[in-house]
Amino acid sequence: MDETPPTATPVERDAPSPDGFTRAELAAVGTVLGACCIGFLLITLLPFLVSPALIPTLLRARQDGGRAACRNNLHAIGRAMHLYMSVYDGQAPPDLESLVKGGYVAGKALKCPSAKTARGCDYFYYCRGRPDELALPGETMVACDFADNHRRRGGGRNVLYADGSVAWRREAEFAAEVHKRQNQPFAIWLKMAGDSVTPPMPRLPSGGQAGARD
Repeated sequence: MDETPPTATPVERDAPSPDGFTRAELAAVGTVLGACCIGFLLITLLPFLVSPALIPTLLRARQDGGRAACRNNLHAIGRAMHLYMSVYDGQAPPDLESLVKGGYVAGKALKCPSAKTARGCDYFYYCRGRPDELALPGETMVACDFADNHRRRGGGRNVLYADGSVAWRREAEFAAEVHKRQNQPFAIWLKMAGDSVTPPMPRLPSGGQAGARD
């Protein structure tokens, strides 16, 4: 009796497209393209999807970061100033650039990260004589932000005092403090540098010395 061998059932395969790709390959390409489009849309629309309630928090975090970096700059300047004084018999440096040229501080310390100007130095500095002989070194200003450094971040300034301490002062607080008797020479030279402080600066007496506070 003749036995006919069983015939193998052909395996179905994707028929290639006219371009030579199978349906599975085309589906994979479509999945990748779809994922890329979704990712692009999410990145584009993300700023509009963030809850408005989070925006003030994000802005405050950015402001605090700029102020902290600026404060670190002034701390570095204060340390450099006292190191300079230890070398030059207690005399204060004539300007902040002298600290950079002498290798006491890096040049980047003179740039406030919140300032959007082309100034070579973003901090005002005024100190004469021997700061260690001041009656109130912890209240006598020697350096500060210029008024426009943090204007886009809510206003205010970081201030460096003769004892090396640094404090953040709102503009109204700064204006009140800079008019204290020990800071009047600082205030006068700050105004001469083109910085504006409200209320108006005290006037320099005819003798060339800062007068007493009213």
